[in-house]
Amino acid sequence: MRTILTALLAVLLTTPAFATLVGGTPTTLDQNAAADPWTWTHTTVAGENLLVVACHSTTNTTTFDGITFDSVALSNISTETHATGTSTSTIWRLISPNIGALTVSVNLSGTNDGGCWARSYSGADTTTPVSGTLTQQSSGTAPSLSVTCPAGNEAVDIGGTASLRTVTIAQTTLVNSDDGAGQVFGSYAAGAGTTVMSESWASATAFTHIATCVVAAGSTGRGSPIIFQ
Repeated sequence: MRTILTALLAVLLTTPAFATLVGGTPTTLDQNAAADPWTWTHTTVAGENLLVVACHSTTNTTTFDGITFDSVALSNISTETHATGTSTSTIWRLISPNIGALTVSVNLSGTNDGGCWARSYSGADTTTPVSGTLTQQSSGTAPSLSVTCPAGNEAVDIGGTASLRTVTIAQTTLVNSDDGAGQVFGSYAAGAGTTVMSESWASATAFTHIATCVVAAGSTGRGSPIIFQ
């Protein structure tokens, strides 16, 4: 009997447990005067292992050439440029960012205005930090992307309109600002299998929109689970 109990206890102690993804305090930039680069301060704290930065510019006459945090380059996840030349949205990430109140620098091919958000995470998967990225460009009043994002993960988005609009965001707002010539919006929501990221405004205008899923370490279908023994 003791042998059986020992075996059962061993099984219980080695049952996979997934990391808890925790998003830190976000920061935003409202760049309503044309500039290059765009800069602001974002604070990372001990234990955070992923930084995500997302930006939108009102025209695509300038491109996003790169983003750095404390002079360390981020990797691009996705960039979407509207075919009419009215807007560009982009998302970038950095694994194991330096810790502290440090500078985010968004480097462009020329001066432009726009807006950004930054959010750092603990418990993120450093092998596959994001998944299920979707992009959208259209003209209308209701951008919407349905991201595959299981429970325990977090869906995020970035987008913007080509002209000034009052934007209603269905998720928790990260940024919703007038950049001088258009509107920048971004948000996050808890993963729920399929997570809908949507916004709306009163009258049609061109927009771009990107959404992705920030992945918790050991999340279902994302590498090996974390084992506690």
